[in-house]
Amino acid sequence: MGLFELEQARTVQEALAVAAGTGLPAQNFVVADREGRIGWTLIGPIPRRHGGDATRPVPWHRAGGPWDDWLEPADYPSIVDPPSGRLWTANNRVVGPPLLDALGDGGFDLGARARQIRDDLLELERATPADLLAVQLDDRALFLERWRELLLDVLDHDAVAADTRRAELRSWVAEGWSGRAAVGSVGYRLVRAFRLFLAEQVFDAITAPCRETDERFSYQRATNQWEQPLWELVTERPPHLLDPRARKLGRTAAGRRRRDTGPLCRGRRSRPGPSLLGAAQYRARAASAESRRAAALEVARCRCAAAAG
Repeated sequence: MGLFELEQARTVQEALAVAAGTGLPAQNFVVADREGRIGWTLIGPIPRRHGGDATRPVPWHRAGGPWDDWLEPADYPSIVDPPSGRLWTANNRVVGPPLLDALGDGGFDLGARARQIRDDLLELERATPADLLAVQLDDRALFLERWRELLLDVLDHDAVAADTRRAELRSWVAEGWSGRAAVGSVGYRLVRAFRLFLAEQVFDAITAPCRETDERFSYQRATNQWEQPLWELVTERPPHLLDPRARKLGRTAAGRRRRDTGPLCRGRRSRPGPSLLGAAQYRARAASAESRRAAALEVARCRCAAAAG
């Protein structure tokens, strides 16, 4: 598969060349050498495309297909020594056109996690192992902050008065929010579930004609890039795109809760979330999670001290 050749690579350029010739399934590859140079490319084979729809799998032997061979290593997209001095990946899109044209859309993630990693790295002048561990353990839920504010706006006086369970829901979101994707954060789980629930309600209504043709159709499964369309729909609230059964956001977001006699918090259909009655159990687990986090940071500090000594 060519992986052992990486053990002999001594520079970033040598490593990038080896990566392009390996037999691994294509994935992000980041490398640094002893001279301080850094680089990114994809490791593994990339189809050589010549038009056509790059979003669908096509056998290479089919006549007239959108690809006919493997891309040459010299033509691989790569980034070496960027001006910022930083490279980061988190299953997100790393490059844009024209480099993206060679890759197609493999279902890259939204990029919220990558942005948080980038911001953490840009704050570091000289990174230590402990610094990079802190970046890895950064569980701040910055991406969900605006969804929390929206949920609190939806849970106004009228919504709470219509269903007393929503008072407890609002309390957890307002006062039980730690701002982190932590094990014991009930508020985080509720806000996360609200976003997923709202996406299901909004997009299912808009794409109903698609499911008449294919009952398995799901816009959310077709692309990972639905965050911005959803946010614009629920904040701008265009009347012609709202669910006919709910002509304002409050009814769309909260109406189903009135009929739901099960847990007040549900995530994806196949993975029900915790009921508010079990919130204490999640809080009880928070202490152990924070203890593990502190222990990991302490280990990193000790290793840094040993290396310095």
